[in-house]
Amino acid sequence: MPTIITGPVQLPDGTIPSHGRLIFRRKTPRIASPLVVPGPVEARIGANGSFSVTLDGEAEGTAYAVLVEYWDDSDQAPKSVHLPDAVAGRNVAGPVPLADVSAVQMSTAREYVLHKGDSALLPVTLLDVLDRPADISDSSVSSWLERGAERIPIAAAKSNAAAGLIEVTISAAVSAALQPGSYTAVIRLAVGGRVNTLRGIIKVI
Repeated sequence: MPTIITGPVQLPDGTIPSHGRLIFRRKTPRIASPLVVPGPVEARIGANGSFSVTLDGEAEGTAYAVLVEYWDDSDQAPKSVHLPDAVAGRNVAGPVPLADVSAVQMSTAREYVLHKGDSALLPVTLLDVLDRPADISDSSVSSWLERGAERIPIAAAKSNAAAGLIEVTISAAVSAALQPGSYTAVIRLAVGGRVNTLRGIIKVI
């Protein structure tokens, strides 16, 4: 099923490019005889990081590598950066924001920028070793922020367990109590005696 994915697009440092393009490259061949590897799909970035693109995807989810090319006003130079993979399909027609279909591997760290006192909702898609959404129906989920010996509980919930979707929430009250600097965000999934963790960086400014 094709999925319509929209903006805004956000760079890893939290800024939003106003000009440039997104390039989506499918990571797995399309099932056919013979196998078909589609070419890249491009989407122009408009004002405030807006864009719209339609990507083909299977019911189990299809991962696309995402590259953003943009003009950096501060350096007066073109730049490019890879974003987390986007997962199309999964019977989601959209339109759906890019942030809601971004996939993060278990072992991949990611940095988020959080303004002190603001709340944040961080969507995470967990993938298996074949880059497919991992079914976490049988897993318990917990999350916290770490800095040194400090551990601050934050909320984490499975929004679509069969598709590996988790939403991590940092409330405004928790955010207001944080000190400027970097924290490690930890998501813990446990099934019986087996534990997996995902770690990312929260930069408080």
